[in-house]
Amino acid sequence: MVAQCDKRARIVYMGNPEFAVAPLQALRGAGYDIAAVVSSPARPAGRGRKLREPEVAQCAREMGALLLQPENLGEESFIALLRSLDLDLGVVVAFRMLPRVVWSMPRLGTINLHTSLLPAYRGAAPVNWAIMNGEKESGVTTFLLDEGMDSGKILMRAGTAITEQDTSGTLHARLSVLGAKLVVETVEGLLQGGLQPYVQPAAEGLPSAPKLFKADCRVDWARSAAEVDRKIRGLSPLPTAWSDMEMDGVRVEYVKLHFSSRGRMCREGAAGETGSVRIMGKGEGIAVLCGDGAEVSIESLQLPGRKQLTAADFLRGCGGTTLRFV
Repeated sequence: MVAQCDKRARIVYMGNPEFAVAPLQALRGAGYDIAAVVSSPARPAGRGRKLREPEVAQCAREMGALLLQPENLGEESFIALLRSLDLDLGVVVAFRMLPRVVWSMPRLGTINLHTSLLPAYRGAAPVNWAIMNGEKESGVTTFLLDEGMDSGKILMRAGTAITEQDTSGTLHARLSVLGAKLVVETVEGLLQGGLQPYVQPAAEGLPSAPKLFKADCRVDWARSAAEVDRKIRGLSPLPTAWSDMEMDGVRVEYVKLHFSSRGRMCREGAAGETGSVRIMGKGEGIAVLCGDGAEVSIESLQLPGRKQLTAADFLRGCGGTTLRFV
């Protein structure tokens, strides 16, 4: 006989961005008791620098859940309040590193949702790196938190194909839906007692997913068009690929590049200098020559301090200018 899941179990949910909203809503929709939601305090954001709360905090307020927003996760008052909640399980999705006293507090431990098929792509940017590296599959993993970086015992995994049109944004959105379902299934399995965590296989030789810095996002036009295409898609919409550009020989630094569609509008065997720009048909934008003699199209770009423009609109504003990415 299958054990019944006790939905009276008291769960603390921790998360910040939009990605973490769907799993929270899925848990509440499945009837689980969300004893508290932990999210970061409001921060100044946008051009007006107005205070804005994380999307998870907004969701918690809308559902009437107890919302905790400590500046420091080690604060004695915060720890004492968590203890008073008599927690059965913690669920973490896209949040900060937790101190041991927090993740070890719930009776059944704390689970984390990671956007890769662990043990591959441990780290802060698994979705970006998977696309940039040309992986054919990604996925989500639930695991029990421990002292290491994404190294705890695995609970469940679910995969999805990476298409040649995927950006980090489209894949991230798909993984949010997949992850929400997996979180509910994992919680159900743990509370029923039938889910057995297992030690992760050795990660030696597997790709990792370190935090991305500005230098990591620069496009090297000497690479093949396929590699450049993956880089732009893997960094779109955030943190965004970039390159310097020469306009009639004048260098413009840090031009952001958005969305590419190599298969739809590019040609191979093109002649010219690496990084040179070819203006395509009306409304189609620009193609940039890469190191293998193939081109990659740029659909929109953004000069420093300016708003994002489609490539076609950008060209209308600099008619007759000779362009080259460097």
